Amino acid sequence: MPIIKMMLQIMKLLNLKLPGEFKFDMSKNNKLIEITNHFLEILNKFGLGKIIQKSTRVYGGLLHKMWKVETDEGFYAIKQLFHNIDLTKKNIIENYELTELTASRFLDLGISVQPALENNGHFLSIIHGNGYLIYPWINGKTFNENFVSEHYALKISNILSKIHQTNLDVKGIQDYSFQKLENEKFLELINESVNLKIDFSHELLKNKEILIEINNNVQKFMPCLNKNIVISHCDLDQKNVIWKEDKTPVIIDWESAGRINSTFDLIKTCFYWSGITADYFDQRLFFKMIETYEKSGGIIHKNDIEPSLYASFDWIQWLVYNIEKSCTETEFEQKKLGIEQVNKTLQTILRLSSVIPDLLKIFKKRDFSQ
Repeated sequence: MPIIKMMLQIMKLLNLKLPGEFKFDMSKNNKLIEITNHFLEILNKFGLGKIIQKSTRVYGGLLHKMWKVETDEGFYAIKQLFHNIDLTKKNIIENYELTELTASRFLDLGISVQPALENNGHFLSIIHGNGYLIYPWINGKTFNENFVSEHYALKISNILSKIHQTNLDVKGIQDYSFQKLENEKFLELINESVNLKIDFSHELLKNKEILIEINNNVQKFMPCLNKNIVISHCDLDQKNVIWKEDKTPVIIDWESAGRINSTFDLIKTCFYWSGITADYFDQRLFFKMIETYEKSGGIIHKNDIEPSLYASFDWIQWLVYNIEKSCTETEFEQKKLGIEQVNKTLQTILRLSSVIPDLLKIFKKRDFSQ
C-alpha cells in the first residue's frame, strides 16, 4: 500500500488523471517519480522554493517536454530535453550553454527575450543523463504555424532587424546547422517508409523527383551563404514567440541560435510569418516584412537573395529527420509527432517550390543598397 499511495501522490503532482479501470504501468510510473525528484532537485539547486501545486504538462513543442511548476516562490517553466539527446557529448552540452548565454546577452542589449535561469555560471542541469532548463513562467500565448497576422508579423520583422544590428559576438557559438544530405540516403529513407507502410510513403514516392531536385538546389546554394554573418535566433517562427497580454513579444527557445547569413535569416523568418506553413501564403505580407526590416535599419544583401530563397528549402532536413523518426521511434507520442511533421513539412516544401520563382522575379526588380 505505501508504494500505491506514493504513486498516487506523484500522479497528482504531475496532473495525470487515472483511467476508469486502475492499472499500473510500473515502468511509466517509476519514470514519473524520477522526473518529479529531478524537479525537486533543480528547484532546490536554484533556490526557487518548494512545489505547492501539481505540475502541469504544457503541450505545443515539437521535440522537448515542457512543464509548468508552481512553488512558494512563484511560477516556473521546466523544459525536459528530448530523451534521445546524448548529454554525454561535450559539444552538445556546450551548445545549450552558449545558446542560452546568447539569449542572455541579447536581453542585456534590450531585446525582448527569455533566457534560461543561470546557476553558478551554468544554464543546463543534467540529472542522471536527463537534461533540464528552467525559466520564469511568462503569462501570454504563442501561435501555431497557421497563424498569419500583419500586426504581429511586422513586429517580428522589426525585432529581427534590431537583433542583426547589435552585431553581437559570442565566442564558440555554432554556425547555422546545415547537414549535407546525399540523395542516396534520402531515397533509402523513402523506400524504408514504403516497406513499413507508413501513411505518408505514397506522397513521398509521388514527389520523389521534385524532392531530389530541391535537395540538389539546397546543396548548391547553401555554401554561397558563408558571408554577411550575424548571430541570431535562427528559428524565429510562431511557436518561439510568447505574446504578453499587452501584445509585447518575448522570444523564447534559443537552442538553434548561431551564426547565420543575415539575408537568409530574414527570408526564412518572413516565410514563417507570411504563411508558408499555412494553407495560404501571403506574398504581400512577405514583402511588407522585407520593407519593415529595411526601414528599421536592416541591410539586405542583393547577391544573397537568390541563394537565400533556394536555401530556404532546407526544410528538407526537417523532413528527413522526421521520416527517420517515424521509421525508428518506439515512443508512441514521438512517432505520431514525426508522422504529422512529415505530412506538414512536405506540403510546406511543395508550397515553397510554387512561390519561389515569382518571389525571385519581384526581388530582381527591386533596388538594394548592398
